[in-house]
Amino acid sequence: MENTKMTNAKALDFVLTNVELPEEVREKIQNIYNSTVKKSTNRKPSKASQENKVLAETVAKVLSKAENPLTISEILKADESFSDLSNQKMTAVVRMMIAEGNVTKIVEGKKSTFTLANW
Repeated sequence: MENTKMTNAKALDFVLTNVELPEEVREKIQNIYNSTVKKSTNRKPSKASQENKVLAETVAKVLSKAENPLTISEILKADESFSDLSNQKMTAVVRMMIAEGNVTKIVEGKKSTFTLANW
């Protein structure tokens, strides 16, 4: 198996595809699997996630104007709307952008800098 988090849906799917089960048991597990998948698809983004999306748009603008890759501290100083944010909050926003493929992290020794992925 790959190196991702084992969820209930993944575990149930594994059982359904790899284990011979009596028909009655298979139906029951299939119903549990279907309800688990349905529950996960109906989630709406959290308030924090929505706020992070707005912040990510501003971070993208800041990084697009920068001539060189920026550190988290430099990103925070680059826009007045970031004045009340902590390094930890900005790191979470940038990490989300890295996961989406929008930002590239460059590590030089102990210093991490960030740039737009298509830069």
